[in-house]
Amino acid sequence: MPEATLAAAKNPDARLEIVFNNDLTSRSKFPMLVLVWQDIPNRWWTKGDAEEGKDGINYRILEYGFGRSGVTFDSSSKKLTVILENALETYGGFKSATDVNFVLDCWWGIDNTTELGTVSANIVTKDGTGSFVKYNDSPNLPKFSSSVDYTIENLTSENRTNVMKIVNPNDWAAAIYTLADFKNKKVEITFSAEVKRTGSAGTLEWHINNDPSYPIVGTPITNAAVNTWHTMSGTWTGIPTDEYPSIYLSTDNNNSSTTTYYIDNFRITILEID
Repeated sequence: MPEATLAAAKNPDARLEIVFNNDLTSRSKFPMLVLVWQDIPNRWWTKGDAEEGKDGINYRILEYGFGRSGVTFDSSSKKLTVILENALETYGGFKSATDVNFVLDCWWGIDNTTELGTVSANIVTKDGTGSFVKYNDSPNLPKFSSSVDYTIENLTSENRTNVMKIVNPNDWAAAIYTLADFKNKKVEITFSAEVKRTGSAGTLEWHINNDPSYPIVGTPITNAAVNTWHTMSGTWTGIPTDEYPSIYLSTDNNNSSTTTYYIDNFRITILEID
């Protein structure tokens, strides 16, 4: 697991989200999934009977008639969500580990792991309320922030919680995810986010701040309708070389001085390429 991803996984609100191409709960044979973390330097999965529990009960995260704290499966989206702090029996050891793999195993219910139809697996976090200096003034910002003050709000009427709200970001970026851990490294970046704006319509687009081209990640939304959630996603492969590298939601062509942005469900996966 890349260093930045492991750091994110240790956040108190971190969760592992795995999407499948089939509803695991509707299978004729209900699979039993087991999640373990592997401490790579020590090459162990389990530390013994106390941690593993009888018949591996402490590592079971999904099986028929079994509800583990911190684990949910949404049949409509076919998404398994694991809140790591609640679901990992040896979370204390995980927090202190420095080089980790997650291993998802199936003990019964399938003949081959390809039957699970894994589509994606991501570590997802949501940062708390923050107020930060301008991005250019500091290289030590949290992983996901804004170039101006922002708040984290619950949009009760829309059934959304922990939504990032940025008011009138009259600057070059409304939201920023730092790539400092990957500076001068070749990477493949895949991200997705839901974005809503108020004020007048404008262009929504995400960039990598690599001078001079500032490449766009994904497909821009021109004249994005206001008060509407827009799903945005994209992939970029390259080498972040800027002094303070990042992927950011641009305010260019956005009338940002009279615009409020809302960002929800920001997800990012970064893979180093040899």
